[in-house]
Amino acid sequence: ARARDRVAIALLDTWLALGAPSKEKWLMTGAGCVGDEGFVHHLTPMVREWPGVSQHKRAVHGLTALRNVGSEVVLQAIAGIAAKVKYAAIKKRAGEAMDEIAEQMGFTRDQLEDRIIPDGGLDERGTREFSFGTRRFLASLTPEGKVIVRTIGDDGRPTGKPRTALPKPNQSDDAQLAEDAKAEFTALKKTVTGLAKIQKQRFEQAMVGDRRWSADEFLQYIAPHPLLRGLLSSVIWGVLDGESRIALGRIDEDGTLVDIDDEPIDVKGRTLCIVHPVDLSDDEISRWASVQADYELVEAFPQLSRQRFALPLSLIHI
Repeated sequence: ARARDRVAIALLDTWLALGAPSKEKWLMTGAGCVGDEGFVHHLTPMVREWPGVSQHKRAVHGLTALRNVGSEVVLQAIAGIAAKVKYAAIKKRAGEAMDEIAEQMGFTRDQLEDRIIPDGGLDERGTREFSFGTRRFLASLTPEGKVIVRTIGDDGRPTGKPRTALPKPNQSDDAQLAEDAKAEFTALKKTVTGLAKIQKQRFEQAMVGDRRWSADEFLQYIAPHPLLRGLLSSVIWGVLDGESRIALGRIDEDGTLVDIDDEPIDVKGRTLCIVHPVDLSDDEISRWASVQADYELVEAFPQLSRQRFALPLSLIHI
């Protein structure tokens, strides 16, 4: 893969050095048929920037080159362009590319994006350990989309007040390990907070649009996902049998859907949704808000706190 990346990047850079002649654009699009992850990371920032320097067509051809790579990494790159780039035309084209890829694979766009959510460098429990030698620290993601870090105590458990950055090294720390850890933490924080922002928007829209997940999709792609486990820990899910809601639950720290009493919910054969507050009673909202408060969970997006509107009784009776 590294050798293919070198060839692909050389082809792309040669084309750019020649002034990016349109009739030779196959040097870039064809490079995508050769390249791998390194080529994707090399080209993606250019595709993001080209529309800003009046190179929209070049950016579109760049998307074609990325599509030609055909890997999960490139799907993540295109999804990121569709979600975050500020130039409307290339953002729209990236979205169309995602729709086309999803259709070819037999998925909806949402289903495809669920399958390619990166872990951002977090482990399977949604955490990442950093070592200063004598001291160790554990980073995790909050429902707000913030990366926090806590000291790991002698018993192996996180302790003390959460921080948003690693502390300054002291004399007992290994200077090189501390320097490396701080650099890795900075990179992790940038990556994970960016991903979290995109996913918060996606899942809030899923609530508003009444999106449904099969139990298999939920159990495979949502509940155990390293990034989503912490990010969606405050979200209240509805478990449906047909159109009838049979349970409400939240994802706990083990990636299990549990009810208000922290008992596991059997979701096999059911469908799930992020329940909209208009479908909750005042009592349900109050009780689940108490659970969030007990676990110190701040909402990833307005759900229980979302303002609800009701029709006046005079209109309802018409």
